[in-house]
Amino acid sequence: MGRWTTNGFNAYTLGFYKEQLQQLFVDAFGTDFKLDDTLPQGVLIQRIAELLYNADMDSVEVMSQLNPNTSSGVWLDYIGGLRGIPRKEGSSQVASVQVTSTPSSMPYTIPAGTMFFSGSDGFTTATNQIISTSPQTIVVTYTETGNSSVSVGDTMTCDLTQINDLLITSLADGEPTETDADYRARLSTTYSVANNTMNWVEAKIAESPLVKTTGFGYNDSNATVNNRPPHTSEWMAVPRPGVDEEVFKATVGEIIINNKVPSSETYGNTSVVVRDLYGDQKTVNFTIPDEVPVQIEITIETPDTTGVLDTSRILAEKQAVVDYINSLNIGKNVSMSRVLSNFVTDTGYNVVGYRIKAVDDESWVSNADFVIDDREYASLSLANISVGL
Repeated sequence: MGRWTTNGFNAYTLGFYKEQLQQLFVDAFGTDFKLDDTLPQGVLIQRIAELLYNADMDSVEVMSQLNPNTSSGVWLDYIGGLRGIPRKEGSSQVASVQVTSTPSSMPYTIPAGTMFFSGSDGFTTATNQIISTSPQTIVVTYTETGNSSVSVGDTMTCDLTQINDLLITSLADGEPTETDADYRARLSTTYSVANNTMNWVEAKIAESPLVKTTGFGYNDSNATVNNRPPHTSEWMAVPRPGVDEEVFKATVGEIIINNKVPSSETYGNTSVVVRDLYGDQKTVNFTIPDEVPVQIEITIETPDTTGVLDTSRILAEKQAVVDYINSLNIGKNVSMSRVLSNFVTDTGYNVVGYRIKAVDDESWVSNADFVIDDREYASLSLANISVGL
C-alpha cells in the first residue's frame, strides 16, 4: 500500500504495483512465467494492480481529510475536537454609540436584537436598552466575528423613529475566527504524537466496566514537571463503587502495558506487575486519584414577592447537584454557578448564601468555586448538602 510522508498519505502508481506483482509471480513460478497482458495471468496481474491502486486512491482521499497537515474546514474542526483543542471562534467588535432622541418620545425601549447599520456593517443590541435621556450611550455588537470597517466618529442608522442620530464614540476590537492555517499550526505544536498515544490509552482504560472515570498527564520536557519525571506518562483511573481493588489495578495495568508506546516510562501513585501480550512481566505505574467528599450549605429565605416559603422541590434539586458533582472528571472544579443553577430558579424561596468545603476541612469557601487538584476528584452525598433558613 501507499506510504505516509510529511505531506500526508501518498499513493503508489499503477505501474509500480504492476511491476511489483510481476516480480512476485516470477519469483514464485520462475523466469518462464508469461507476463503478456493478453494472457489470463497477465490480465490477473493487471486487475490486482488496479485494485491496489484504487485502494490507495481511496486512502489518499480519506487520509487527506483526517490528517491535520492536509485537512481543512469542518474536518480540521473534527480532528481538533477529538484532541480536545477546539478552534478559536473569535469575538465580535463592540461599539459604544451615542443615541440622540426626540425629547417627546422618552422614555422608550430599544429592544434586544435591534439592528444598527453603518454602510454594509451591521451591529445589534444584546439586551433591551431603556432610553431616558438624550444623548445616551449604548453598547452594540458587530454581527460577525472580528472587526467591521467602521471608525470612531462614523454614524449609524436604525429603523426606530424615536432616534434622531447615532454617533460611534468608541470601538473595542474583536478577534477573527482562527483560520485553517493558524489552527493547523496550533494543533501541530500543542498536540504531540505522545498526546495521541495518551488519548488512545485513556480511551482503552475508559472502556473497562471497572472504571468510573479517567484522566492523564504527560511531561514532554527534560525536567520534572508536577512530580512527573522527564518524558513520562501518567494515566489516572477511578474505580467504580464496589470493584475489587486488586482486580481493578491489574486490569488497568494490563490495558496500559498493551496499548502504550513500548519502553516509554509511566508514573503514578500505584504500581502493579502485569504480563504483556507476549507473556513478559512488566511493572506499570498509574494514579488512582484521591476522592474529595465535599459538603455544601445553601441558605434561603422566604421570598418577598409571595411571603410564602415553598421547599417542596428541594429534594429533587439536591439530587441534581449530587448527580452533577459525582459526574465530574478528575481535576474538575466544583462550579458554584452550576450548583446554584438548580436552586435560584425555584420561586418558592430566595437563595441568600452559599458555601462549600471538603468534609474533613474546617474552613469553608464562600460564594466561589471549589478548587480540585489535578489528581483529585470531587464527590457528594445527599447527607452532605443542606438547604435551609
